[in-house]
Amino acid sequence: MPERFVDMANLGKRSLIAIDASYHKESAHYHPVYPKCGGTDNPKGHLLMTFYDLRKGIPLDVKTETASIGEMRVIKEALDDSCWMTIENALYSVDRGFIDARYWDARKAKISGDNDHTI
Repeated sequence: MPERFVDMANLGKRSLIAIDASYHKESAHYHPVYPKCGGTDNPKGHLLMTFYDLRKGIPLDVKTETASIGEMRVIKEALDDSCWMTIENALYSVDRGFIDARYWDARKAKISGDNDHTI
């Protein structure tokens, strides 16, 4: 996939990071307890939130979550200080599950030091 970005002059040398989630139904030695049985495990399986470097075509990092929480909440709670979320001038590719304009505006203001930013 990295070759797709070679002829896109407007991208320059910006980092291109894709964030996507997938679910794995089972893993060795793990016995889930779902909410309907009093547990907190996700019926969809283990959430794997993966960060990809699109220029190199490799995964950079993954966050695994077994609790039944949404993908955006994983970003907000667990990955807020991740080095992959603070790459200066990076272009991120995400699906619509990550759309939370107030969060992204606040995050941009925090990283850029823009204290006058209104959400």
